[in-house]
Amino acid sequence: MFRLPSPAAHFSAVTRLLALAGATALALGACSSGGNDPPPAGVPKKVVIITQPTATVANRATLTPAPVVEVRDGRDDPVLQAGISVTAGISSGNAVLTGTLTGTTDAAGRVTFPDLQIQGTVGTKVLQFTSGSLKAALSSGVTLTPGPAAKLVWNPASQLVQAGLINQSVLSKPSVIVTDPEGNGVSGVAVTFAVETGSGTGSGLSQTSAAGGFATVGDWVLGPNVGPNTMSANSNGLNGTPVTFTADGVLVLSQFSIDLVFLVPPTAAQAAAFANAKNRWEQAVTGDLEDFNVGTVSLKSCGVDTNVSGVIDDLKIVVELKPYDGVGNVLGAATPCFLRPNGPNPDTPIIGYMFFDTADLANLEANGSLSDVVLHEMGHVLGFGTIWEGFSFNVIDPGVVGPTGLGYTGGNGLTAFLTVNNGNGTVVPVDATGGEGTERSHWDENLLRSEIMTGFISGIIRPLSATSIASLADIGYQVNLGVANPFDYTNPQTLRAGPQPAPISFGDDIVKGTIMYVEKGTGRTWTVPRR
Repeated sequence: MFRLPSPAAHFSAVTRLLALAGATALALGACSSGGNDPPPAGVPKKVVIITQPTATVANRATLTPAPVVEVRDGRDDPVLQAGISVTAGISSGNAVLTGTLTGTTDAAGRVTFPDLQIQGTVGTKVLQFTSGSLKAALSSGVTLTPGPAAKLVWNPASQLVQAGLINQSVLSKPSVIVTDPEGNGVSGVAVTFAVETGSGTGSGLSQTSAAGGFATVGDWVLGPNVGPNTMSANSNGLNGTPVTFTADGVLVLSQFSIDLVFLVPPTAAQAAAFANAKNRWEQAVTGDLEDFNVGTVSLKSCGVDTNVSGVIDDLKIVVELKPYDGVGNVLGAATPCFLRPNGPNPDTPIIGYMFFDTADLANLEANGSLSDVVLHEMGHVLGFGTIWEGFSFNVIDPGVVGPTGLGYTGGNGLTAFLTVNNGNGTVVPVDATGGEGTERSHWDENLLRSEIMTGFISGIIRPLSATSIASLADIGYQVNLGVANPFDYTNPQTLRAGPQPAPISFGDDIVKGTIMYVEKGTGRTWTVPRR
């Protein structure tokens, strides 16, 4: 039989149902309070780009249209708030961004950057726009192209200083590069070449810079006389104009080549000084040496942490410009690192090392002696004073009593000293008292004075004498004494010409390293035995 519940029982059931419903509602409310709710409106979360920068722009040109960015909240809606700071910068690409780099949002949450410019090397750049901890915005790629022409510079693929046969075309045609302020090559610019000295001739003297900014003269024929010839390259209104090229007219063209490898790029003036010294020794040494594959060798044994690889023709010199011991002490130092162990040119240097103290470079450039200092140190790499004693070249004989008690007895050097340079005695005087790095590795300063291979910079004219050049023949080089500077051992005017500044010591300018042999093709090295 069916019965109706009592009023008390009915009230109890209703109460239980209401309680259950409330608990369920609380539980559902707890679940809905998690991360599924939309983020709050109006709270800044990110920066977005509304107007992208142009896809291509010239170096230092204003970006058009001007980039516009917007601050948005987590719902991707604009934050309609003025005064939020946004900063523009470069995210990737070798460049600097200039102009008004920081702006604040207007009431619509937007910032316009009206005058941004990119300065750098050509290529793709990406801009970024940041605002504190907000997510940054990255632009699409912007291709930077060369800007307006600003400079005329020497093209390192050509030779700034070279030698050539008289009445013949130079082997390396003068070449320059037209660049914008950041060094990007600029095409379409007029460049004019002109023969300045030496009575030579030129053709193709009016050029227009090609892609990459390159402009090269058509031809340059040297004049009829032995000596310097010069050609200039000019471009109106450009910094660096003119660029001057020098070619020494000679009767015999050298087949000897020196390759300079700079660990730190030199300035233009420093590069010219090194080129002058390189050219001078390439005139003095004429014979080609055997091309030599060294494999890969480390130069740590001669004091520098770098490697040299591949085929060398004829001598490779690693050059380091570095702080050393301050102004006026050691100006620089040099050494051969590796010698050829056999073959047609045994015991000739194949790799060498020179360093120069950056504390002294400015003074040497200012007083005009940097080229001579480099010439001197390069002579040591060739072997002058560095592979005399203890090697197969028995050119120093301490038992022979010369004017200084020490003398050079190598046959070629001694013969040139006694004949071409009017010397006397049975030896070429060698410094015996100059201290470590000077004694036993230089001519005697007291007697040969301003000759370039004494241990001091002295005088105004510093001759590279036939004696010094001929001494390289004792090492195994073919040389040309005809390019030696006039030098008379008996005539003080050629020993030290002009005003007499105090001699400056080169200091300890022989690098304290281990000279080694390197095996052709394998890179295997071993210490040269002292003899």
